[in-house]
Amino acid sequence: MKEEKWNEIKQFYMNSFGISPELVDLLADNDILVMCVSGSSNATISRNLDIEIESINTIILTILDFTGWKYDMGINPLSIYNDLAFVNNKGGYPLFKEFDAVITKKDPSIGEKDRKTMFRVCKLYDSISSRLDKEWV
Repeated sequence: MKEEKWNEIKQFYMNSFGISPELVDLLADNDILVMCVSGSSNATISRNLDIEIESINTIILTILDFTGWKYDMGINPLSIYNDLAFVNNKGGYPLFKEFDAVITKKDPSIGEKDRKTMFRVCKLYDSISSRLDKEWV
């Protein structure tokens, strides 16, 4: 019944405003995505938003192609990404090099694989956020 009701809601937005069902899903999951790319663990997201951990895991994996953080990060990757992108008006590899250097300086214990993942999910979330800003009513 729950999924049926959600599909009705998405259909309403499609019929009334021309908003794609995918966009409605992205907006509904936005708080989860923001917390994830900001460095919150799946357990923290689940606890703070009072959503089952299995749902959090599924949403993050489906949208960000990432299993999520096991522990809360001591930094906010999204904030760093946004600051660097805005101040330097850069993207792609030049932004990654700066992002990587800032993360390494702030927390040298974060490995290269995690830094690459942070950058990738921040870049992906940035495109989702831009899409929501442009296409939402």
